[in-house]
Amino acid sequence: MNIALIVEWIDASRGGAETSTIQFVKHLVDLGIDVQVITRSPDTASVPCPVNTVSVLSPSKATATAAFCKEADRVAESLNPDLIHALVPSMVADIYQPRGGTYRETQLRNIATRRSAVSRLFKRLMLALNVKQRQLSSLEARMLQRADGPHAIALSDYVVGQLQQHHGLPPERITKIFNGVDPIEFDEATWLAKREAIRSKYGIDEGQYLILMAANNLRLKGAETWIRALAKIKNSNHSVHSIIAGNGHPTPWIRLASTLGVNDRVTFAGHTDDISAYYHAADVLVHPTFYDPCSRVVLEARSVGLPAITTRFDGAAEVIDPGVNGFVLSSSDDCDGLAKAVVNVLDDIASGAIPRTRPETVAGFTMREHAEAVVRLYEQLLSTRSR
Repeated sequence: MNIALIVEWIDASRGGAETSTIQFVKHLVDLGIDVQVITRSPDTASVPCPVNTVSVLSPSKATATAAFCKEADRVAESLNPDLIHALVPSMVADIYQPRGGTYRETQLRNIATRRSAVSRLFKRLMLALNVKQRQLSSLEARMLQRADGPHAIALSDYVVGQLQQHHGLPPERITKIFNGVDPIEFDEATWLAKREAIRSKYGIDEGQYLILMAANNLRLKGAETWIRALAKIKNSNHSVHSIIAGNGHPTPWIRLASTLGVNDRVTFAGHTDDISAYYHAADVLVHPTFYDPCSRVVLEARSVGLPAITTRFDGAAEVIDPGVNGFVLSSSDDCDGLAKAVVNVLDDIASGAIPRTRPETVAGFTMREHAEAVVRLYEQLLSTRSR
């Protein structure tokens, strides 16, 4: 089976979505699928299949993505594959998989990150004037609202809802294939060694609870909500410290932590090549995101048994059993709710209801399972076409 996969970027250094795409491609290849990737990424050394790099000639960055989509369509058709699987809007795709969710939902949730009515209005106006966002939203709408448009893969129930609400896509044109991650393999000795290394590095002893946040886009992922919540629990019965890991620029959040008097309770760790070490060191993951179609960080945390707290605007909330292995907040800016949820989890750890040691992985949402389900959809679509 020959598949052309259109993806604008496939460089893992850009973030979790790109890392997930590389993992997905590796599993497709392992399953015997002949994949050809079409991308703008110049660094494709980690991609385990033929790559067609598209050079985009565009007068500005604002129009470059739309130009890529058009050129990628031409290249995909020239390859004459059995199916064209696009992760960006494509007028020739057989399958559309919006790993970032729909453009309309992305815009709405970015507006929601602004806390005042004035700043939300300003953000709305800026998005309305954003040429790139207008072009891609229009292209996505035209693609999906065609009667002969592509079949859509949704990473979560949240994305299913987006496709139905914003584009009126009928159920028969949507297949939910839940997101996955490659398992983080570890044993008790590895868990303990990495836990001790990270805690020693940042001066956190076992008498303290370590609360982890991992994100690059700190505003979108709720850093302000978490820092405000941390200020509310600093005088609780639990001694806590937080590490915020990721590439995001921390200056505004460092100032906020100082203003709220918790600058000594939070460490901005910056980029890490081994996020698993931080999962092992932590006692709780907080991810009060304003928007995530199905966050990789929550799936990875749960895969190693780490309790996680996220929001209903994260498709990965499906793997959380509230009150058992974490909580799901109804609002991304609910500082009080987040503080209460963290304290509840810490109470459960202290009582033994949630184990602090995690020598076993949690199964059920691997990237291998995700890829296998996608291959079954490929086979189904090809079978329908041949009738």
